[in-house]
Amino acid sequence: MDISLPGMDGIEATRILQSQSRTRAIPVIGISAAAMADDLERARDVGFHAYKTKPFQIDEFLHTIHLVMDQFSA
Repeated sequence: MDISLPGMDGIEATRILQSQSRTRAIPVIGISAAAMADDLERARDVGFHAYKTKPFQIDEFLHTIHLVMDQFSA
């Protein structure tokens, strides 16, 4: 989930997803160029399953996806 979405930021979109029974269990990884302490705190507070800051390496991002998915396939 990109944090800087047009019209609604990724924080609010994730809050909406988590408030709905049909989408609550979908793991969400936050992605943003924002890496300040307050940005990381907002990401943690909304409950992202992981948070990656741009720029990131594709192999590291894929590893993060695998780690998150492993948590949900167990």
